[in-house]
Amino acid sequence: MALGIVEIAIALVAIWIIHSLLKPRGDAKNLAAKSSPASPEAQALAARLGIPIALPRRTVSLATHGILTADSGAVLEDAKGLVALLTSVADVHLLVPAKDQVQADRAARNLVSAGVVTAAPQGTASSTNPGKEGEKQTSGADLGISGLGPDSRPTQLPPHKILFHSTEVGKTAIVRQLKPVLHIDGDGGALEALAPYIANLLQVRVDVTGDGLGLDQGTRNPPKWRVLARSALLEESQ
Repeated sequence: MALGIVEIAIALVAIWIIHSLLKPRGDAKNLAAKSSPASPEAQALAARLGIPIALPRRTVSLATHGILTADSGAVLEDAKGLVALLTSVADVHLLVPAKDQVQADRAARNLVSAGVVTAAPQGTASSTNPGKEGEKQTSGADLGISGLGPDSRPTQLPPHKILFHSTEVGKTAIVRQLKPVLHIDGDGGALEALAPYIANLLQVRVDVTGDGLGLDQGTRNPPKWRVLARSALLEESQ
């Protein structure tokens, strides 16, 4: 009889150990989230733009032309803080125009030099060919950021988050594949094409002024998406 009780106890302990090993580590994720919270500025920006702060981070796509990069492809210094804040609360993908391999390589180098994107380790093969429209293209291997776990909140992007396109049609096709919770763009034509598929769209314009223009769906704005002055958006990321 005593032997039977001992065997039952051993079996129960073994079941408990197996259950503990197989149990999803939700507590560890919550601890990581609490130990590396988004800054108050990032949380405020996320709330204004309608980005849920959660783990895993929600996808946000940003068309760089006119917002983060100039016509030449150079990174605009005043927008680096915006990308850093967005990256700390969302899974950000940059949509970068590039007509050929040369432009793609130059754009990738500019983003790395500006500190927006982390550099791939030496010897890592890269693929920056814009390729066929509608395909997601990258400027580097599918790499994570050294020293950061999946639940950390980095402020730089790994190379594979740069997605090149050679036409506006290709850009919209990529965004539709990403299915972001928010797409940010300066081109109204692209937003018009995305409106039936992406619920949360934000047009950032340099030819309008005002703090928070469009975030309250004012009468001056297109009915399908919000409009915000670039200057006002950058002020919120300072």
